[in-house]
Amino acid sequence: MGGGWLTPPSSIRAGIYTFLSSQTPYPFRLAPKPFLSQREPMDLNSINLRRFHWHYFSYLFIVLILSLPLTARFVEDGFRILFYIGGAISFSVQMAILQLRFLPRKIPALSETGFPLFTVFLSFFLNLGILTAFQVLEYPFEATSGFLIAYFVHLLFLVFASYFSGK
Repeated sequence: MGGGWLTPPSSIRAGIYTFLSSQTPYPFRLAPKPFLSQREPMDLNSINLRRFHWHYFSYLFIVLILSLPLTARFVEDGFRILFYIGGAISFSVQMAILQLRFLPRKIPALSETGFPLFTVFLSFFLNLGILTAFQVLEYPFEATSGFLIAYFVHLLFLVFASYFSGK
């Protein structure tokens, strides 16, 4: 193929190649990256829980600091505390569900019984039930919006965590 390429240059445009500077005598040769299906799968047993919790609560603190000027501008003064109560309910529910997802680390037999799939359905119906309760009990809209925003901020953290962990 010429020029010291390990693969033809047309495949470089596909974005599946990276430089191998330490493994070859020529520092600018290209080698294939493993596809996502070839990478190590996400395993809840390999997560460092202390580090995970540290990052999660740091993220929550940063989100709280960033939300203060936004809530001061968009939420009325009397309802701001209800917004944060809805958010706190959401974060506590999401964290409890996450802790249930980590339970098979302590009891390995749970991972074979479909327990992780159960927690997905539990999370969905629990969140739906709380939102329904907010509406039936006629809580102000701010509590519901705080709950929903906190839920999506929690999901955003999980997206960031999986992206930066490479899993």
